[in-house]
Amino acid sequence: MKALRIVGSISEVLVLASLAFGQTTTQALSASADATSVQQLTGIVSDSRCKGWRSPKNQPVSCTKECVQEEGASYVLVVGNRVYALEGDRGELDRFAGGPATIRGRFSGNAFLVNSVTTVQE
Repeated sequence: MKALRIVGSISEVLVLASLAFGQTTTQALSASADATSVQQLTGIVSDSRCKGWRSPKNQPVSCTKECVQEEGASYVLVVGNRVYALEGDRGELDRFAGGPATIRGRFSGNAFLVNSVTTVQE
């Protein structure tokens, strides 16, 4: 039982480390021919300060909201090792802060303009 806990802890550390190394800066988005078309992204709604460094299990909604509302961070969507700046209805993004979401919108420069945010469909 103790060995299982140790293995679980080591696994969590490795996952967090792999996320941290891949997300040190927001990825620059390049305009493409289909930049005006509506696209769908699924990931974790985080803040520009943490950029998803903490796992959703260890990053409560209150932490993400606090960074956005009180510390001036903006919302981002973490998809694998990419981080996308989000622009849209803050109230809608607040509902999904710190957790998984599917976001529909389009790219505009370095930001993803949010049309809608929904729960992740499995």
